[in-house]
Amino acid sequence: MIIKYWNIISDPARWQNFAQSEFGKGFITALCLILAFMLLLLVIRGIFKLIFRSRRCSAIEVFREDGSTMVNREVISSVVDRELAAYPAVSAEKILLTRKGSTYQLTVYCTYLLSDQSGIPAFCDEFKPKLRAVLEKGFGITTLEQIRFWICNPEENGDSGSENPPHVQEKDAYIGL
Repeated sequence: MIIKYWNIISDPARWQNFAQSEFGKGFITALCLILAFMLLLLVIRGIFKLIFRSRRCSAIEVFREDGSTMVNREVISSVVDRELAAYPAVSAEKILLTRKGSTYQLTVYCTYLLSDQSGIPAFCDEFKPKLRAVLEKGFGITTLEQIRFWICNPEENGDSGSENPPHVQEKDAYIGL
């Protein structure tokens, strides 16, 4: 039975008649247009990903009238550590800067010891504006669009020799969110 249908499908005269009929011409034209449209969308998507992707960076550029100043990630890391000293339940493991267009994002990988005093949302709501104000006053950084926290479990914070913070997979470590 399969051989019977295979002979019908593989008959070149049948396909030639189909391509010469009005329905066949319209069908083939529509199929080609759909494939061309899909290819065009794929190319446009690739271009947008290249233009608007997030990139890791090692410094934030602060523009002034007389030039620009680069503020290094290590400097920002020391500011974050200094500001986190007021919160003994939190310790920063790693700082990641990403750039998207002309704005920057700061991701702080940290451990948080749960306490009865306050939770993570309360800490974030209190710390983010404070850190943003310190960076703006001290360095003139106004292009920091977002400050994110990546909270890791302190009990599972072992030295595995990895450069990534605990429980951060290599594929998850640098998500451009």
